Amino acid sequence: MEVSVSVNVNAPREKTFQIFNEYEHIEERIGGLKAVTINTDMPPGPGFSWTETRELYGREASETMTIEDWDAPKSLTVVAESHGTKYKSFFDYEETETGTRVTMRFTGTPQTFMAKIMGFFMGSMMRKSIVGLLEKDLQDLKQYIEGGE
Repeated sequence: MEVSVSVNVNAPREKTFQIFNEYEHIEERIGGLKAVTINTDMPPGPGFSWTETRELYGREASETMTIEDWDAPKSLTVVAESHGTKYKSFFDYEETETGTRVTMRFTGTPQTFMAKIMGFFMGSMMRKSIVGLLEKDLQDLKQYIEGGE
């Protein structure tokens, strides 16, 4: 499964990248998050890890994510593994005439037989749900930046 969402932010790329990646404040900026726990004692960059908790499908879910690649202020890649599936999120920050275009590409690759079966039967429903969730997260961060913090 692969999905891609984008948002145009009326702010310079450096500021947008910085605010999108201030994980110690992300819970206050993304409405769908219930809790965020920082798992590493280091600034964001390769190896930095955190756990997000949010409500999904009526249940509380926590996922641990780790930054794999970091090219500030242009891009970063985040990885996670859950329920037999490896996830990668690619964030690209592109300068535009009016600010920054942030594009998030999300991939999920099933690793187990059960994850492959679930993906086959529930893939389209999951894709629609994931797109809505990612669009909301990006919009929340856009509104935070453009609203003057």
